[in-house]
Amino acid sequence: MLNSLTMERVNKRTIEDMQSIEKVIDLQVDLLKVIANKTRLKIMYLLKNSGEMHVSDLREILGVSKANLSQQISILKKAGIISTKTEGRAVVVIMEFKDLLNACDLVREFIREKLLRQAEPFLEG
Repeated sequence: MLNSLTMERVNKRTIEDMQSIEKVIDLQVDLLKVIANKTRLKIMYLLKNSGEMHVSDLREILGVSKANLSQQISILKKAGIISTKTEGRAVVVIMEFKDLLNACDLVREFIREKLLRQAEPFLEG
């Protein structure tokens, strides 16, 4: 049960809104779990500018095993972040949703600002 002070801050409409977006929040959590992986983030950033890359090039740049890269690509593909196509014998990975990296950039900016605030006492006088 919410205490009276909380009820003053959170109106009934807000609580109803939270309940109605519960499924959306669950989907957001699932997506954040997908991108909360160092190798998958690197893949996304490599694809950001080029739009697409051969799997063999990704593997060489990232220095990961074929099995590991395949697993990471599969997870990103299942989430709809990337797709793949075949060109002859080569597999090409395509970034489907570049704007998702804008959210990642916001997180990096938050981290940068936080680190700057923490460093301020050491930078002064």
